[in-house]
Amino acid sequence: MKRYGHGLVIGTFCPPHAGHHHLVRTAEDRCGALTVLVCTAAGEAAAARTRARWMAEVHPRVRVVRSTRSLARVDAVFTSERHGERLARRFGAEHECVDPERALFPVSAAAVRKDPVGCWDFLEQPVRAWLTRRVAVLGPDPAATTLARSLAERYQRRGGVWAGTRWVPPCGAAREEQTARTGAPVLFCAAGDARARRHLWLLADPSGRARPPRPDGRCAVLRGSSPARTLAAAVDAVDAFLGEDWGLTEPFGGRP
Repeated sequence: MKRYGHGLVIGTFCPPHAGHHHLVRTAEDRCGALTVLVCTAAGEAAAARTRARWMAEVHPRVRVVRSTRSLARVDAVFTSERHGERLARRFGAEHECVDPERALFPVSAAAVRKDPVGCWDFLEQPVRAWLTRRVAVLGPDPAATTLARSLAERYQRRGGVWAGTRWVPPCGAAREEQTARTGAPVLFCAAGDARARRHLWLLADPSGRARPPRPDGRCAVLRGSSPARTLAAAVDAVDAFLGEDWGLTEPFGGRP
C-alpha cells in the first residue's frame, strides 16, 4: 500500500544523474501519484525543457512539469537535502529525505558538470548523448573511414569508460544520436551529415583542400607522412580537446 497520495520531487536536474533517479524511483514507490518539477537554472547549459524531456524519458510513469500552476495538493515532498523540510512546509506537506549522504550513489550534478567523464557511469542514455563529444574525420575515403574506426579502436583499448567508444560511417543524425546514447564520452564520425552537431573536426586531407562544412566546432589539421603518424596526431588532438573545459556552466552558483 502506498504511504502517500501525491508526492513531489523538485530539482534543476542539471544534469540528472543516478542519485536523482533513485530519489524519483523511491518517491514513486511510496506514492499513488508523483510529480517531478524541473526548475529553470540561471546560466543553464541545458534548457529546462530539455531536462524535463530527459526526466520524462527515464521515468515514463511520472508526471513531469515545469511550473507549479497546475500542481494538485501535495502530501509529501521528497528531497536528498536535510533542509528539505522548509520546502515541504511551503506545500503543507510532509518531508521525506532520501539518502542525504549520497551513500548509494556518490555523485552530484556539480560533480557531473566538473568531470563528465569521471561521472559517466552515473548518467542515463539521453544525457550521455547530449554530453558526447562528436569528433568528425574529414578527408578522402576510404582513409577517413579507416581513421575513424582506428580512433575508436585505440580508445577502446584504454578500457574503463572508454571501452564503449564507438564510431559511425557517413550516416544521418538519427543514427549518430542513437550510437551516442550507448557509447563513451567521444564518438568518432566519418564526416557524414553536415547538419549534425560536431565538436571537433579532424582534417585528414593531404592535399589541404578539406574544409569543414559548418563553421561551428574546433578544427585540427593532421600532419602525418603515414597512416600510423596520422593516427598518432589525431589521438593527440582528441586528447587535448577532451582535456579542456567542457563548457558546462554552474547554475545557481554551483549548487548541485
